[in-house]
Amino acid sequence: MAELIYPNSKKISGPWLVDHDQLMELDSILKDGWDSLIRYREQRIEEVLEARLGALEEDEKDARKDEIKEQIEESYKFSPKTKTINTTFSSGNKLSSSSIEEAITERSIQNEIVETIEIKLDCGEIEARISIGDYSDKLALYVGPPTNPIASEFYVKLDRWVNKVSPVKWLSWWKEISGFHWFIFFMIFAMSTILLPDKNSSYKKHLKSEAYELLENGINKNNSEKALEIILSLDTKYTPDKWSKSSSETAKKFLIFTFSLLVISVIISFVPKIHIGITRSSEEKIKYWRIWIKTISITIPGLIITGIVLPLIFDNLKILFQ
Repeated sequence: MAELIYPNSKKISGPWLVDHDQLMELDSILKDGWDSLIRYREQRIEEVLEARLGALEEDEKDARKDEIKEQIEESYKFSPKTKTINTTFSSGNKLSSSSIEEAITERSIQNEIVETIEIKLDCGEIEARISIGDYSDKLALYVGPPTNPIASEFYVKLDRWVNKVSPVKWLSWWKEISGFHWFIFFMIFAMSTILLPDKNSSYKKHLKSEAYELLENGINKNNSEKALEIILSLDTKYTPDKWSKSSSETAKKFLIFTFSLLVISVIISFVPKIHIGITRSSEEKIKYWRIWIKTISITIPGLIITGIVLPLIFDNLKILFQ
């Protein structure tokens, strides 16, 4: 009979800001899951014990029951029975605890900044792993083996928690482009500078276009004065005030556009880092970063609309109604 096996692992990019309440929710899931794993391990040990005792004579069963059970418990398949939460701080100090609550209530670490957290559960044949910030900004989750129904059930509960606290997509994209966005800014700035028309050269180009049109249609009494005006303007490099004003307006729009891009680039340079609210200091960092994220979510769209989108709309409307 065919059996559908779902993958019991995933990795999600940060930035991860996991506060005290979210950690306590995870701790509750871990406690319930650990109890289920213990019960499952004991059930499996009893099943193996019954099978082994069934092969013995009746007079040997009671005499060897405890011995055989101890052997089963110490066997490779059932011996793992550990639950540890390892927390690493920016100072280099580390803390090992049996629960998240135990780590949170540890008074000696309250001024520390949490850098990484790794949760390990090994109970018989089932293992579970959750790590945040281990050599990357990603959260990694694994519960196995995938074929085990108890492991799959535990994974589903942990996966729901992960999806609940995971950062929104635009925060992950922000993290991904951080640093590279300066290259994009300078490329746009350089291209805009090249494409920005010089008032003299653009007027000269305009005159040449008119001259070509006159030559195309032929010089006559009606356009001879216009031809002379074009020749004199090209020879003296004259640019009318009206054309200079138009060029100044273009330059002004360019400055607004560039300034908006510069402000956006500076703002998005300050990217949230991984913070896990086990300590008081980390919890404060989370509050600051969440305020910053809310500010960004308003400021960046505002700059894009006022500095880029609206000028384009107004320019197109002017062209449309001219």
